[in-house]
Amino acid sequence: MHELTTDVLVVGSGGAGLRAAIKAREEGLKVTVLSKCSPGLATCTALSNGAFASSGYGMSADEHYSTTIEVGYHLNNPSLVRALSQDAPMRLRELEQKGVHFKESHTGVVVLRRPPDSGRVAINALLAWARTSGVDFLNWVTAARLITEDGRVRGCIAIRQDGRSLTVNAKAVIMCTGGASAMYKFHDNPSTIMGDGYALMHRAGAALKDMEFVQFYPLIAIEQHAPKTLIQPFLGDTGRIINDRGEDLLEKYCLTDAKPVAIKARDRLSRAMYKEYLEGSVVYLDLRALSDNEWSNPFAHNVRKEFVRYFRADTKPVRMMPVAHFSIGGAGIDDSGKTEVEGLFAAGEIACGLHGANRMGGNALSETLVFGYRAGASAAHYAKEAHSTGTSKGAIVFDPTPYSDGKRRPIEALAALREIMWNDVGPVRTQKGLKQALEKIDRLTAEGVRSADSRELGMAVAVTNSFCTARAIADGALARTESVGAHYRED
Repeated sequence: MHELTTDVLVVGSGGAGLRAAIKAREEGLKVTVLSKCSPGLATCTALSNGAFASSGYGMSADEHYSTTIEVGYHLNNPSLVRALSQDAPMRLRELEQKGVHFKESHTGVVVLRRPPDSGRVAINALLAWARTSGVDFLNWVTAARLITEDGRVRGCIAIRQDGRSLTVNAKAVIMCTGGASAMYKFHDNPSTIMGDGYALMHRAGAALKDMEFVQFYPLIAIEQHAPKTLIQPFLGDTGRIINDRGEDLLEKYCLTDAKPVAIKARDRLSRAMYKEYLEGSVVYLDLRALSDNEWSNPFAHNVRKEFVRYFRADTKPVRMMPVAHFSIGGAGIDDSGKTEVEGLFAAGEIACGLHGANRMGGNALSETLVFGYRAGASAAHYAKEAHSTGTSKGAIVFDPTPYSDGKRRPIEALAALREIMWNDVGPVRTQKGLKQALEKIDRLTAEGVRSADSRELGMAVAVTNSFCTARAIADGALARTESVGAHYRED
């Protein structure tokens, strides 16, 4: 087993992970970022539309605070919301100084590049900044479990691509592994965002909270032989959202006054589309009647060529599907990114408390910068005060035996989990469906995941950890009998 030592270990290389690493490195510490693949690329930040919510542009800090609380149904942690509304302008100015150009929107700024390049511009700037700062990277490795000793987190065990294990000793660990949307059959996240990071934190002693709140986004173009594409809210309001019988869904489900519908009523529209799906209907966005003047809108003009090229939107309606988009629950943190476990910090989608029961559009990317920075500063301070070097007292051994005789290979097990989550823990939930989901997840867990060769071991570990997270989501959804925010109980 290979072993290395660092001061601060950051697990995850999206916006939150990179910003945390940069800040910790600025404090003069040795910082290592662990990434499942090439750093920055297979992350939600890279795939995003580059929209950051922030005061100082179209709204004040107080408006940002109050809107976030209102959208979150007042279940937010107020101190986290205040930190976001106060710090977002500073963090965005720093990113602008690193070469990212923005245009103003009514709630903040958007990266001045057409999708799908918007998110990559931001992530590339952060990646270059981290490398220039001297941050170290461990790429193509999967975190298998966190190392705990005497009630403190002291590093992690990871699996390399070739199946060999690696022990990373650290004085502080910052978890920035993103959400769990890729454990759903239909999602718009990178396939690596399957929720395994939550399980690592839970097994290290961190309580998972509000896991039932999974945000679904309704406007996603899904066609065979074409990339899944996020549709701008403007197009959702300007075109017609119809089913295959020609019924206007905004009229059918009383959503005509909720515009922009993808912002003000994304949860209700997602549920409406999901019900159509369960009834065997197909939902489309019909853009054929849009005028040249409507296409000239900046949020439509930038994507017109892509929609004509990939979806032939000028001659036929575009098929849509609501998809798992954002995980709102996670490990609880304070406004410095500390969790309840000593030596363990978190930032970004894996953390809980900022969004309450539902997330305001644009807050996800701003969250990565604000709380990545804060977690990096807090972890650096903790690491400086730590008396130990972070090295474990005894040898830490990873046992691959449990992954040698499972029933399913990783890709098969993940496909089965995705069906369960979509069918029984999707936008519309019932007690019966959630109990069925828990039984099926327990069965999958008991059957186990089999690694056919050493190259599959990391994936087998990640999928097995995803079972734990899936159970937490279904458990939370079963326990919360009322409908609120992103959680809807039909019964």
